[in-house]
Amino acid sequence: MRQGQLLSQRLLTSMRNLEQSKGKFLSPPKPSQFEGMVDFGSNDTLSLTTSGALTEAFLSELKINPGFKVGSTSSRIFEGGSKYLDDLEKDLAQIHRAESALFFGSGFDANVALWSTIPREGDFILHDEYVHASIHDGMRRGKAATDSFPHNDCDGFRRRLQSLVDEHQDVAEGKVFVFVALESWYSMDGDAAPVKELLSIAKGVLPHQNAVFVIDEAHSSGLLGPRGAGFVTELGLEEDFHIRVHTCGKALSSTGAVILASSVVRSALLSYARNLIFSTAPSFVTLAAVRAGYNLITSEEGEKRRHQLQKNIRLFYANLLGDPGWANIKREEIITLPTEKIQNHKAILSPIIALVTLPGKANDLAEHVRQAKFWINVAQHPIVPKALERVRICIHAHNSVEEIRGLTRKILEWAKSQYQHQPPSSPSWSQQRSKQAVTLVGAGTQGTRLAYMWSKLGTTVYLLDEISDKPKKALNDVVKLRFKNLSSEKWGTIMPGSFDMIKTALESSWLVIECVPENLEKKRAVLQELDSHASLETIITSNSSSFTIADILNDSEIVDRGRFANLHSLVEIMGSENTHLEIITKLIQETRAHGFDPFHVRHQSTGFIFNRIWAAIKRESLAVLQEDVASVEEIDSIYKAITGCRKGPFEQMDIAGLDVIYDVEDHYTAVKTQLPVGPRDLLQGIVSSGKLGVKSRGGFYSYEEKQDSQ
Repeated sequence: MRQGQLLSQRLLTSMRNLEQSKGKFLSPPKPSQFEGMVDFGSNDTLSLTTSGALTEAFLSELKINPGFKVGSTSSRIFEGGSKYLDDLEKDLAQIHRAESALFFGSGFDANVALWSTIPREGDFILHDEYVHASIHDGMRRGKAATDSFPHNDCDGFRRRLQSLVDEHQDVAEGKVFVFVALESWYSMDGDAAPVKELLSIAKGVLPHQNAVFVIDEAHSSGLLGPRGAGFVTELGLEEDFHIRVHTCGKALSSTGAVILASSVVRSALLSYARNLIFSTAPSFVTLAAVRAGYNLITSEEGEKRRHQLQKNIRLFYANLLGDPGWANIKREEIITLPTEKIQNHKAILSPIIALVTLPGKANDLAEHVRQAKFWINVAQHPIVPKALERVRICIHAHNSVEEIRGLTRKILEWAKSQYQHQPPSSPSWSQQRSKQAVTLVGAGTQGTRLAYMWSKLGTTVYLLDEISDKPKKALNDVVKLRFKNLSSEKWGTIMPGSFDMIKTALESSWLVIECVPENLEKKRAVLQELDSHASLETIITSNSSSFTIADILNDSEIVDRGRFANLHSLVEIMGSENTHLEIITKLIQETRAHGFDPFHVRHQSTGFIFNRIWAAIKRESLAVLQEDVASVEEIDSIYKAITGCRKGPFEQMDIAGLDVIYDVEDHYTAVKTQLPVGPRDLLQGIVSSGKLGVKSRGGFYSYEEKQDSQ
């Protein structure tokens, strides 16, 4: 008795310490808590259990097998097998269009057996970072090396796969396998794996085709594909996925799981999977429930239930996203919906819907909804990271229109109450930021230079442009700059892309810098779009050479003007009368930490500090040329001789782009009417002739010879 008390005391102390350091330990709800509630939490997606359909099918299965025995006698490697089990496995293999099938007591057991047994020493496992805990447990028990790639990130997958090829000769020569672990629909976000893209990447990167794709279909089994056969069969990719795991819970409402693979893989699992060898074989009652579930999902009734489920899922999205208040809820990040982007264009949707709340708010949302007799679950640490706690909703075939509308109404009611309580300047920019990347909108000369600077210390930089090929060209220029300056030990990743990528970029960016050409309307449109997509904790800046942030925003409808500022070149920081002081302080700290020399422009000034000085030099250089006092070459030579600069004014104007220089000068003369217009008119004539500088191979100088020699 004494030892038992001591053990209990030690465990209690450990759990309390764990709760204090890492968050709550798990405590399942009591059955009385969800009795009488409308079910929006369970995995009974086809409502086979709730409707009683599975009970009827199970009893029918018992009737046609009158000699059945309750219980199991042994492990499968001894007398535990049965003809009923063998027949069931053969039928499941046929339904899922696989060579063979092997039954396990649970999906967790199946994954542990698979990942601890089939990949061998010398092999590699590359897995999505969000794969199920059972896959992680199996990998830990195995001997293969493991690595992960960012969730559903095809570029990240390509980079990690290429690294394996570059760093391991056995992989490059096809002497070992690279196992790729995926889920069809991920259990916490409800999104689907981009399997076709990942397969294509693997075929391109691995010359010997030594990738083995493995997928866990726990949440898709029974919900799509011919006769409910699943995600892979829906896409016709049975030959590409060498091993599949289908669970018999979730849509089938039973227990157990089946691994679909070749007969050789099946034999290996029977011979080497310790948790199968040393476990009692499944009983007839368990197998009969599985058979009953499959009889239902492969029938016409199963097809009707799948159709009704999809209608219900789309109704939920329509009610939630169609509400006029959703845009504000999303912008404030009161609720983030990981599947929002895909719900419009996916033919078949996952019934799992995650509502990611601000930290500490998931339980509040759940309790508000439960008070209206709708049961939903909360996923929090340690199931998910603390910053990503969520309410997890599961839509079912039996949910009525009134129930779905009632659920979305309560969700929106809670979210709007939170929005009303949010102060206008709720983010605290002085705190450690949760987002780490920087987004540059505009991949011209300034965008390229800034991408180089911001990535020097390991920061991820998104480099976007409306012209799709410009970011890739800019990336090549950044690589050349890096080659000339090898001082950084850890360059950050630069992600080139078009404007279509802006939402993805903003999800992980704390700072956005607009670097589009010096056109007021264009800049205004870009900043308005950024404001509509970026969360309030994201700082939005303009790299404009001449327009103040107040000029650009002007009469635009902006949620919080306090998060906007000018952030010019290398680097001057200028706010407006609305800019939060915290933002100025934060920008000074961060730019200095990234190798810039920041200067604070104390008052709004058209052209900042250095730009006004530089504008005067450009303007007088153009005036000297226009008055025929000296040639372009002579002006540049004398400037370099006296100042020690490597480039003269005309060389620098050619590099920046004469169209950009003209736009800046045109704005200066409009704002400061006392300035001479001759230099502006000279620039206008040159630009009108098509000479834009280096980028057009001609400006004040000709670059034909230089370009051709390169």
